[in-house]
Amino acid sequence: MIKKCLFILCIFVLYVNTSLAQPLDKADSSKVSILLKKLDTVIQNNNYKETAYILNEIAFVYWNNNLTNKAISYYEKALAANVKIGNDASIAMINNNLGILYNDIQQYDRSISYFNITLGLRKIKKEPVSIISTLLNISVVQNNLERYDAAISNLQDALSMAKKMQDTKQLDSCYAMLSETYKKKGDIKESQKYFALYKDFHDDLEKKKLKEVSSEFEKESLQKEVHLAQAQQIQGEIDKENITSKNVSIEKEKNNIRNIAVIIVTACIIIAIIFYTTNKKIKQQNVALNEANKTLEIQKQLLSESNDVKNKIFSIIAHDLRSPLASFNGFFSIIDYLDLSDTVKAIFEKMNTEVTNTSAVLDNLLLWAKTQIEKAEPIIVSIEINEVITRTISLLQPIALKKNITIVNKIPANFLVTTDINLVEIVIRNILQNAIKFTHNNGLIEIFTSSDELYKIIHIKDNGVGMSSTKAANLFSLKNNTSSRGTANEAGTGLGMVLSNEFITACCGKIQIQSEEGKGTTLSVFLLK
Repeated sequence: MIKKCLFILCIFVLYVNTSLAQPLDKADSSKVSILLKKLDTVIQNNNYKETAYILNEIAFVYWNNNLTNKAISYYEKALAANVKIGNDASIAMINNNLGILYNDIQQYDRSISYFNITLGLRKIKKEPVSIISTLLNISVVQNNLERYDAAISNLQDALSMAKKMQDTKQLDSCYAMLSETYKKKGDIKESQKYFALYKDFHDDLEKKKLKEVSSEFEKESLQKEVHLAQAQQIQGEIDKENITSKNVSIEKEKNNIRNIAVIIVTACIIIAIIFYTTNKKIKQQNVALNEANKTLEIQKQLLSESNDVKNKIFSIIAHDLRSPLASFNGFFSIIDYLDLSDTVKAIFEKMNTEVTNTSAVLDNLLLWAKTQIEKAEPIIVSIEINEVITRTISLLQPIALKKNITIVNKIPANFLVTTDINLVEIVIRNILQNAIKFTHNNGLIEIFTSSDELYKIIHIKDNGVGMSSTKAANLFSLKNNTSSRGTANEAGTGLGMVLSNEFITACCGKIQIQSEEGKGTTLSVFLLK
């Protein structure tokens, strides 16, 4: 009795140890990672057959490591994939596996549900061995639920099928399970009856297996002796061939060594020649490079001197052209105080407009020429744009007053933008001057702001003549832009907007235009915050 208790205790400890979930080892973890990568690919390709196979493989790895919940999760996904492709064999197998797993975690009702599905599918396929196996599995779960009569009924069905098939292995399992079930039910007499049948049947089965193994062993011994004799004969022939082969190999090795030596010597000679010629070419190239560097240095010095001369010329031109224009502006500013006829005043006012326009064109050209020659980078700083706009309005106000145009500045104080102050002042002046030029008498020009995530935007809107979409599209093109006369027949060159766009682009900004013929134009200058 003590020995029997110790034996049962050992079996229980072994069961507990083996049933504990273990983390995946390196090999299984790597296998699961590879399978999961493959799974992503086959799912994207809608390959349900391969998807079902991979999910089943992953589930088996987790089951093999006693990670029951994860195994169940992947088996259920594999089941869904197999249902989509109608793979009845796999559906039956996975339902059977899920029945076993749910029994392991003591969810017996779900276990029986899955086993019943398996049983139904195997009956449809008429697979007697699989049907018996499923009935045995169901009886195990029913024993756990203490539904002994139902378990016995299923076991009797399985036993009947095993007898018809004369399947000794299945009969052995049925007798063992019936004995165990009757014992749990408390029917010791029936339990002993089936245990006796199981023992007699099991002993006969073991004897048959032993005889089969002995017969096979004798056959294998005779075959080994024959094979040994044949192997010895073959080995003798192989030894002879090896000796001949070794002699041939030795001769080949000698020839190979001789050939390799010739190749090495030849290669060394070729390398020496290449090294010599390359070194000679490098020396020649170094001499040529030194000469080229000297020539480049001279050209650099000449270019620097040339740029200095150009800068002086532009300074002289700027001074000599601006000085007379400034004098004219000073003269025209006192016309209203002189006793002149209206006709003369009108002529002088027209001349004043032309001088102002010419002065603006001259500023544009000189600044553009300077940037092209010096290739200087804009000086980007934070500035208060309202000061620039106020200064520009004051400069152009006399021209606007002659057409009775109202300029409304809605820019708030301390409205900071990041740009080059000189370039942006030229741009604002060009846009505002254009707005005055193309606005009718008694018109309105509004200056206001908005912003987005990256830019602060200055909008200059007039209610003037507007322009066509074709004209607006070519406004910033030096090639396609054409000058138009203003509402008071003011002339222009068409360069102002082209240069303005170039200046703002250099400051990491942009200009956008919205215009409709007869309704006016809005030019928006985007400046960095």
